[in-house]
Formats: sequence, structure tokens, C-alpha cells
Amino acid sequence: GGDPRGAGGSTVGGAGGSSGPDRTGGTTEPETSTGTSGAGGARDGGAAGSTGSPDAAAAETAVAPRDGGAAGSTGSPDAAAAEAGASTCPAFPATAPADAVTAITVLNNIRLAMGIPCAQIDLALCQASLNHCNYYAANASNSTCIADAHSEVSTCTGYTGASPVARVQAAGFTGRFFAEGMSFAGDPTRSMNELINTVYHRTPMLSPWTRLDGYGRATGCDTMDMSTGETTPATVTGFYPYAGQTNVPTSFNGNYEGPKPPAPATGKWPSSSPVHLYLRNATVGSHRIDADGTDAPLPHTWLQDGVAYVMYADSPFAANTKYRVRIDATQGSTALGFDWTFTTGAR
Repeated sequence: GGDPRGAGGSTVGGAGGSSGPDRTGGTTEPETSTGTSGAGGARDGGAAGSTGSPDAAAAETAVAPRDGGAAGSTGSPDAAAAEAGASTCPAFPATAPADAVTAITVLNNIRLAMGIPCAQIDLALCQASLNHCNYYAANASNSTCIADAHSEVSTCTGYTGASPVARVQAAGFTGRFFAEGMSFAGDPTRSMNELINTVYHRTPMLSPWTRLDGYGRATGCDTMDMSTGETTPATVTGFYPYAGQTNVPTSFNGNYEGPKPPAPATGKWPSSSPVHLYLRNATVGSHRIDADGTDAPLPHTWLQDGVAYVMYADSPFAANTKYRVRIDATQGSTALGFDWTFTTGAR
């Protein structure tokens, strides 16, 4: 746990708007950026932070890791999910890098617990991710080279492409590039956990419709390039925290995600840890969250982030407390009801 600190990301091929990495306080900061391989503008034509296409709002995010127990701590969501057993997923490529296997296994343990399809490792995406972290590490002391953590400058050491799209293509990837996420932990497990307790970063990482990933790391850098991969039916649904999850973080500080999520009605952060519902082609009616057994709905923010609906209570959750979420929706002519509980950790 600790406070996340972020720097704005940028849409691939689109307008800038990112700041350089924030190294204050000894923390580190993940970032994400999205785009379509072979296209010059924002993915599907959406502007930065738009919600008109799957996961588009995740295009412009940045958060930071936690390292001291302050609001925004991640807890250990992957530990509780591990019992789901990522060994039930299709085997990774035999030559997949060990770091990528570790990172994507963390995600797949959670995806299985959510009841959504596993993600697969793509070797070209791994190479692009590794290339970019090598570039970042080689130029970490040169602000000209890393003024925008997602961009590379052709005159700097280790250059492989100015944008994430250019880099995955240079590494031999020919599919649809979806998103690039960065953290600066230099550790595959920690970086995945840090990125998950967010509003916008979580969306593509745990989306049922993002199923092909690459991961690479260097000193003080983690990069994850993502693609849609295999087709997932539009009728699939999923939510996080998943049903019965324990040790869920109590809080999230949106001041350190860029662009910032809408502030709680109080105007003050931190809020509770976010709750995601992945749901496509649907209309949502009622939504509520309360401490289980109290039947007293908590005031909360509700927003749509592409294929995900997100809610977070105005104030942090209480520690070691069970919460209940209820959401009603209609998908075509089908009425859907979601009703599940999860339990927070000590902080």
C-alpha cells in the first residue's frame, strides 16, 4: 500500500497531453496508451478518454504503485484468486519469457475467478514491451528521451519506434494493437496488482474482450502491450472484485490517475476501491452498494468506461467488512440481475 502518483498518457497517433514521470516520494507510476495497429488516430476514432468504443476511456490513464499503507493500497487480489488455478488456461508458448508468464498468470488467476476467458501471451508483444522498457531504462536520466513515457525519440539509445503502434509493428505484431500500460516497479507481480486497483487501467486488463498480452521489464520499468486476441461473445459478462473475493483494498485515490476519474460527490479523495461490471450492448437501470446486511445504499459515483460500468463509494470502505453490490440491466430483450458480495482487507 501507498499512494499512487501518475502522469497523463496519450492516445496513439492522437493529441498529446502527457506529463513526464512523477518520481516524488520514491513512488512509481504506471501509464497506459491505446491505439489501433496501422491506424494513425485514436482507436476507433475516439478522442482521448472517450467512452464510445470498447475500453476507449482507458486510453489516457496513469497511476502509481503503493508502498506504505496509505489510501489506495492494492492488497493482494491475486493471492485470493490463485485458488482458481491458471493451469486450467491454455498453455502459454513454450518460449514465452518467464516474466511474461508470471505477469499474465496473475491476470489469468483473476480472470478465471471472474469467470471470463483467459488471456494468452504473444511473443511479438512481449518483445515490443521489453524493447520499450530497455529504452526507458537506458534513458531514465534524460528527460528529453522520456518526457512522454510512451514515446521514443529516434536519437536516443534503444529506439525501436516513436509510438506503441510503431513498436509492436517493428517487433513483428500484425494484429490489432489495443493498449499499452506501464508501471515502474520492475516486478511483474507487483506491477499487475498496482494497475488493477484503478478505474481506467483495470478496464482493458480484465476485459473479456482483451485476450492477447505481452509483458517486458527492465530496471524500474514494466510495459504491457495488449491486443483483442480471440473473439469473445458480446453476451459475456464479468465483474471485479469477483464474487467472494477477500482482501479487497479499502480505498482508491483518483488524484493520481490521469485523466482523473470524476471526483466523489464530496469533492475529496480517496474514494472506495472501484467496482467494475463488464457488460456490452446493454442498458443499466438500478445500481447500489452497501455494507452487507445493512440495506443502506452508499452514495457513489457511477460511470461508463467503454465496455465497463464502474462505481466507487464517496468514502473508503471499512476494513475487514463484507459489501454487497446489486445492479439491474437489460441486454436486448434479456433482463439481467447482478448481486454479489466481496470482503475488504485490513486497509
